[in-house]
Amino acid sequence: MALFAEYQSRPLRTLVTLFVAWKAFLFTVALSTPNKNGYDTSTSLLFERLYGSSSPIASALTTRLTRWDAIYYVHAAKDGYVYEQEWAFGTGVALSIRYLTQFIQSLGVEAYGIEPLAGIAISNVSHLGSVLALYKLTEVLTKDVKLSFISSALSIMSHGGLFLSSPYGEGPCSLLCFLAVLLFALRSQPGRSTLRRCALVIASGALLGLATTIRSNGLSYGLIFAVEAVQTGLAFLQQPTAAGFLHVAATVVGGSLAGSGILIPQLAAWSLYCYPDALRPWCNNTLPSIYTFVQDYYWDVGFLRYWTLNQLPLFIVAAPTLLLLSRSGWDLFLAGAIPTRGAPNQSHKTLIMTLAAIQMTMAVLALTTYHVQIIARVASGYPVWYWWIAASLCVDKTRAKGQMCIMFMVMYAGIQGALYSSFLPPA
Repeated sequence: MALFAEYQSRPLRTLVTLFVAWKAFLFTVALSTPNKNGYDTSTSLLFERLYGSSSPIASALTTRLTRWDAIYYVHAAKDGYVYEQEWAFGTGVALSIRYLTQFIQSLGVEAYGIEPLAGIAISNVSHLGSVLALYKLTEVLTKDVKLSFISSALSIMSHGGLFLSSPYGEGPCSLLCFLAVLLFALRSQPGRSTLRRCALVIASGALLGLATTIRSNGLSYGLIFAVEAVQTGLAFLQQPTAAGFLHVAATVVGGSLAGSGILIPQLAAWSLYCYPDALRPWCNNTLPSIYTFVQDYYWDVGFLRYWTLNQLPLFIVAAPTLLLLSRSGWDLFLAGAIPTRGAPNQSHKTLIMTLAAIQMTMAVLALTTYHVQIIARVASGYPVWYWWIAASLCVDKTRAKGQMCIMFMVMYAGIQGALYSSFLPPA
């Protein structure tokens, strides 16, 4: 525990220092790998087409971090959604990269690979923001500075690894989700007026809507609004008041905003492909969603479709993360609390249990439906397993278990970083 010696006096400064050191380690791993095509030539072709002949200095890191899905995000940021299969990748990342690039260029700055550089900047700043947001969220829920610090430190060393440093959606999605849950938790603090509580709920929903434009799994956090709607609805039916009505209305508005992040891009795609003529087969579906069609048709995502002998190694790689998410989620769901010095209030207890249920649901979906290997990076956007490991580290009896988890995270991130930057699976 010597690593956390300064958490009491300067927790945020220590977290930033640890963050910089961790990123330096990952970037060193990336730069130590051969800058070759690896899986295919898509990275080199993208850079050559968008930026011409390469700049050895500028491309040293950017090309190593623009791999796999990052290629689609960068292409969409530069040229828009040209190909139908690109609609599997959230519009929020591509638009953020585009707007940041335009802002930088408006300052008269030009750089080789400016879109990938903008994407890398967004991911790293977002990751740091998510670390600080998790610290504040944990502090609000537990009033425990030590647990807050350790949980946030663990989120720095997440085995999402270089995916949290590359032009990907994991960092921004985690930041928005943690901020949304933080606002939702703050609504129940004593002394809040009805209007302020309602404003926090609506703002929380708006942030989740933005998160869902980045990664579809951000929609899973909508469960907190479903639970809140049931509770506020029942309370209003039992005792109708103006304040109760406002709480119900705010929850409905917040939940609707959370869902808008998946709906608005679908409407944009429908106007492009389906109006006035149905140009693609998905246009005639009862619920015409380009996202579900593209995931099914181009990426073969579906229930048990990944359960083939060829994919067995990826299930083995994902197994520790799936076990960690499931066990930590189940333990905190049953306890309704993060092991701390004091018990949470009823509102926070319900929130913790809901977050645990969300995390377990994501683990089940990854096991049965998604490309299972993505669970290592997607896990970075769920706080419960960080709390579980942090609590284990704070107790002598379970400290060895927590230390084993840290060892696994560091080893996984290091190996994954070398494979990712070499453009080799798993991704």
